[in-house]
Amino acid sequence: MLKNYLKIALRNLNRQKVYSLINISGLAVGMAGFILIMLYVLDELSYDRFHKHADDTYRVAFQARIMDDFLDVAVSAGPLAPAMEASFPGVLDATRIEAENESVLITNGNKKFYEDNLIYADTGFFSIFSFNLIRGNPKTALSRKYAMVLTEHTAQKYFGDVNPVGKIIRFNERYNFLVTGVVEDPPENSHISFNLIASFVTLEDFPFSDRLERWGSLNFLSYIRLEENFDPGYIEQELPGFIARKMGEDVDTLASRGIEFNPYLQPITDIHLHSNLLGELHPNGNIYYVYIFSAIAVFLLIIASINFVNLTTARSAKRAKEVGMRKTLGANKGDLIIQFLGESLLLALIALVFSLLLIEFIIPWFNDLTGKNLAFMESGHWPLVFLFLGFAVFVGIIAGIYPAFYLSAFQPVSVLKGHLSNRAGRPVARNILVVFQFFISVVLIICTTVIIRQFNYLKNLNPGFDKEQVIVVPLRNADRNISRSLYRNAFLNMAETEAVSVASNYPGTQPGKWGCSPENSAGNMQWVLGIVSADVGYIETLGMELIAGRNFADQPSTDQHAIIINETLQKKAGWENPVGKRIYIGDSEDENRYTVIGVVRDAHFSSLKDPIEPMIFVNNDDKRANKLMIKLDTKNLKETLTKLENTWYKLEQGKPFDYFFLNKSYGELLENDERLSMIFSIFTSLAIFIACLGLFGLSSFTAEQRIREIGVRKVFGASITNIIYHLSYRFIGLVLIANILGWFTAHIALRQWLKNFAYATNFGPPVFITAGIITFSVALLTVSFIAVWASRTKPVDSLRYE
Repeated sequence: MLKNYLKIALRNLNRQKVYSLINISGLAVGMAGFILIMLYVLDELSYDRFHKHADDTYRVAFQARIMDDFLDVAVSAGPLAPAMEASFPGVLDATRIEAENESVLITNGNKKFYEDNLIYADTGFFSIFSFNLIRGNPKTALSRKYAMVLTEHTAQKYFGDVNPVGKIIRFNERYNFLVTGVVEDPPENSHISFNLIASFVTLEDFPFSDRLERWGSLNFLSYIRLEENFDPGYIEQELPGFIARKMGEDVDTLASRGIEFNPYLQPITDIHLHSNLLGELHPNGNIYYVYIFSAIAVFLLIIASINFVNLTTARSAKRAKEVGMRKTLGANKGDLIIQFLGESLLLALIALVFSLLLIEFIIPWFNDLTGKNLAFMESGHWPLVFLFLGFAVFVGIIAGIYPAFYLSAFQPVSVLKGHLSNRAGRPVARNILVVFQFFISVVLIICTTVIIRQFNYLKNLNPGFDKEQVIVVPLRNADRNISRSLYRNAFLNMAETEAVSVASNYPGTQPGKWGCSPENSAGNMQWVLGIVSADVGYIETLGMELIAGRNFADQPSTDQHAIIINETLQKKAGWENPVGKRIYIGDSEDENRYTVIGVVRDAHFSSLKDPIEPMIFVNNDDKRANKLMIKLDTKNLKETLTKLENTWYKLEQGKPFDYFFLNKSYGELLENDERLSMIFSIFTSLAIFIACLGLFGLSSFTAEQRIREIGVRKVFGASITNIIYHLSYRFIGLVLIANILGWFTAHIALRQWLKNFAYATNFGPPVFITAGIITFSVALLTVSFIAVWASRTKPVDSLRYE
């Protein structure tokens, strides 16, 4: 019996090749798109959940107010973590982390490489986090100064298969570090990534070590592990008073001076998607994108399922006479139910198989697009396969219910006389589903258009500086007594360079924050401002515009206490003529008083998504100025870079010439968002494609139903245009309803999304009209194609139809 059912099902699929292809491909593409997006979403949601104590581990973050400045930062004071471990009940372990902002030069014999992702960490690092130390003792690996743990990949690079524990490696050709352990490469779904871990206690011997003991300075990431089921609210409640006492103040006294520290605990499983604070280790994800992509995945699946159900139920009416004939020949209702449900299930299961094959084919490209390393056919994702097996069965049953139970219930005589044709002509439910499909398509088209426009707007927004033709060369020997002017003059004397500067920051990096106050402010630190150490070549190298006053002098000693400010700071201070005004940086002592000598036009140093912050440019400080920026004449770039490299080796023998282009580095600030907008665009196109596929199937079915009507109309002289109108007006009305609903929904969603940007593009009626034109055109072209095909049938054949 089953063999007979299968034979009939396959015969029916072969007879209706076009509809079978539409049904299978639409559902397969929808399921494949859903699975791909959900792989991305599940990866985003999995961050830091691999840690054994993930549910009990927290990071201490701060919401700080200093007068009228508000900061939300991921970093905390140097002494905080060990003090919390020693003083708070329930705190089992604590550790501090600081990330090295620049790549470092690591040397072992003749192997010499620049390494990124170096972090400094306390001894509690391996107690709190479940990073697997495969060589060395996790309790002592980071306990001594100048100790370093390497990842497996890094250890292999420098030592091959030899056990590196106990070996010495050189750090920036200045320090010797003892390798005390080898740790497995951190998983990609960790907000903490590293290639090397140096012992935190080593920072005591490095410059600015005083910040390790300062309670009023926020520099380090602090993590704690609580006892199981211990209430973190108790810690949050006690922390403000605890910190105030350590600072030698009380909370009320600090508040009277306009200073508030509001520490709070972040679960580490929330950091990747819910935290975008100052001082993050790396740019994090965004929970809103997870919501958006999840919605797109669900929409894709819904549209594909609607198509499948619509087309399956619509085509079932064509088999009414088959039902009558089979019942006449003795088939009972149960046999027909099994037959129709079986055919629908077979289609759905074939679609599932094709979707899985499609995923395996597409996933390498999808990984390149998302920057992830996702895989599907692995043990961890088999539950998803079984889930979709169940889903395919569910969709198959839903689609087969109508023909299985509705058609099989009719009497053979009624069916054979064609009494079902009128019932099939009132597809109210199908019309609602078509409206819903195109409603989703309209929303996605509008949202995609505005998202792309927004990121194009940010890319083309004038950043206030010239990022083209500028390379940045990190100077990693900041502790050596070499004047930065030596580097500047060496490269400035080359004919291929237009301008050179040595500074602490370049656009795209976060400058250090300092408490500052203008003169006559009674010594209160009123503002927290970004401070950049710059030199006389800084403005010219970056093509910034000096709009008042003058630049720094050639000799740094001439302008030792001179500063240049940006427009935003001028406006914040309310200074009409800022030149000559004075600002205290740090304590209100005479040696910390600086005089404004110039004002530069505002420039975006952080992401273009954020507003411009008030900034101060101080005359060069050799301790902090460790970025060499060179503006090039790029007529012969390859030859120019070779000459720059030769000049570098004269200054730094044995050190590789490491550089990057500023425009590429600055562009990376929006790279993740642009990547996500591209993913959004691709899956929006998929949704529209599936919707059109369904419309194609329904319109072709409608044309077949009305083929005799079309023949009669042609006999009486109807034109092709007239026939197209009669076949398409119903669908056009449905698309109009979908557009009206979609415009309203998209407008609300986009207004909310654009609030995340300090600078937002405008969108108005043209965007909505364009979406309408696209959906109307797609619907009209789809239906017109079928109408033209139907109208080209000879009237005599049409009138003999059935």
